[in-house]
Amino acid sequence: MKNSILTLSIEQEAAVDITKNIAVSAGAGSGKTRVLTNRYLRLLDSGIGIEEIIAITFTEKAALEMKERIRGAIVEKLENSNEDKKKWQLALDKLSRANISTIHSFCAKVIRENAASLGIDFKFNIINEIDKKSVLYEAIDKSLEMAISSGEYEEVINNLVETFGEDYLEGRFKKELIEISEKISQKGRKLEEIFEELQDDELSNLVLKILLNTEVFYKEYKLKNDGLDYTDLEMLCKEVLEDKRVRDRYKERYKRFLVDEFQDTNEIQKSIIYSFVSDENGKLLPKRLFVVGDSKQSIYGFRGTDYTIYRKVAEDIGEDGQKSLSTCYRSKPEIIHGINEVFSRLIDQYESLKVPGGNSEIVIDEKRLILLTYNKDGSEDEGSVKKVKEAIKGKNIHIDKFKSLLDELKSSYSKVQVKNSIKQETISKAVRYLFDKGLKAKDICILVRSKYIIP
Repeated sequence: MKNSILTLSIEQEAAVDITKNIAVSAGAGSGKTRVLTNRYLRLLDSGIGIEEIIAITFTEKAALEMKERIRGAIVEKLENSNEDKKKWQLALDKLSRANISTIHSFCAKVIRENAASLGIDFKFNIINEIDKKSVLYEAIDKSLEMAISSGEYEEVINNLVETFGEDYLEGRFKKELIEISEKISQKGRKLEEIFEELQDDELSNLVLKILLNTEVFYKEYKLKNDGLDYTDLEMLCKEVLEDKRVRDRYKERYKRFLVDEFQDTNEIQKSIIYSFVSDENGKLLPKRLFVVGDSKQSIYGFRGTDYTIYRKVAEDIGEDGQKSLSTCYRSKPEIIHGINEVFSRLIDQYESLKVPGGNSEIVIDEKRLILLTYNKDGSEDEGSVKKVKEAIKGKNIHIDKFKSLLDELKSSYSKVQVKNSIKQETISKAVRYLFDKGLKAKDICILVRSKYIIP
């Protein structure tokens, strides 16, 4: 049983303690899936039923993989244990009905069970992000056309075209409108409320007018197709769980929650999960919650996700329940050493990855990993960008003032290109240096923040 799924290291063993709430900080390749699998099995072994456990994963693919891992572990239990075979066979038979899914699939389940009280058809369709964006683009097209044809916003529209060019309204402007709409919905705010708060700000009024009309078109589409998108699923599930009788019923049904990739959770999702695992004062109930997260791996940043939520939940759980998986079993020692060298300088409170066996002292004969940085503070173009960002965040800025800031930003655009060429030249020099050392192009990997940096 050397390669057994059930074999755990000392730090992994500490993370599967089912007698308390646990928040696990899990570095890359540290065996978090193994820990999740073992915790699930220990809950079953303790007498908790499969139907009483909720496991939340980030993707449907991850949910399927987790279910298969659990299946393999149960089979291993059956093959290697002479006791409790009946219990493990029953668990295996029930596994296909296990509550292992994404947060949105779980929300959909709760909504379907309470569809009557919400006044919706329980057979609703789920609108995925691709279809949603396609419909929104079409709705924004109609809304923008309405705004232009009305003549009400002629001055501000002409200013936008004059500042950014003829193609701006048909391209980038529409993308920005969708981003604004998503950020507003992620914060749980209504467009009507924001519209009422605005005073004499023509640009903001134009944006909100377009978004309000877009929302009308999008709602018509959803009604026609009996559809709910991911934001709807979160909001409606949260609404259902605001009823104490409903919350109490679910708390009785679901006894344990396991949540993976918790660094990619947003406030609404946290609120939904806390409805099941906390008392009426928001204090966590004993033994109910197990979360795995790593702020270093918070790479998605969509739908309002906030990696700091993991830290807040860890604080709620308390020091005794905060565990760490820092030993990386996936990479070679040299790679682990290089990662620690680079990211310890980039991430506050960086938790270094460890080498299996504890030997972290590695002698590197030559550098295989180079971090190229540049100082952008104080540059003129950065100052222009900063001014525009501050103006957007502020209130009651006059359209003429905003236009002058945009003009300033536009005039500095050539300087931005110079800065990018400096980045490219720096990278080119590094590559030429490696060529001089005898390396070939296929031996070199360049990682950049955005594709535009290297044409």
